[in-house]
Amino acid sequence: MNSNFSLEEIVKREMGDIITTYRLTIHAVGDSEVLLKSHEYTIDVVADRDGVSLVYFDKRNKPVKGYNIFRFLADKRRNQLDLAKTQPITHSYAEFIELQTRSLANHLRKAAQDILSGSSEWIKAYSWPALPPTSEIVSLI
Repeated sequence: MNSNFSLEEIVKREMGDIITTYRLTIHAVGDSEVLLKSHEYTIDVVADRDGVSLVYFDKRNKPVKGYNIFRFLADKRRNQLDLAKTQPITHSYAEFIELQTRSLANHLRKAAQDILSGSSEWIKAYSWPALPPTSEIVSLI
């Protein structure tokens, strides 16, 4: 990836209010992966060629399982989301990831306040297989 690219900086800029409001700490795993951590959960933010994903790990349950937050929101809370029919043109990978992160941050603000507040009730309605954390992430959660 480009040495000027830092997902941590993009997340701080686009999700700074969320980080502050929900008292999250940010931990860079690498240029394209960061963790947003609370006492109850960790959100793994990963950027790849397909965009940005958010995987929620509930620390209170063992073994720890991961849940794709956007997949859940798009299926169960779609009416609360502002889904664009087309995306603005981006001229670089960093712009693409910034746009994706901004969009996900807006979805979290509008439809995931309970999730960000630490509630795990929403997991009962999650209908996809849970994702196991990688061995690297397990030690950081």
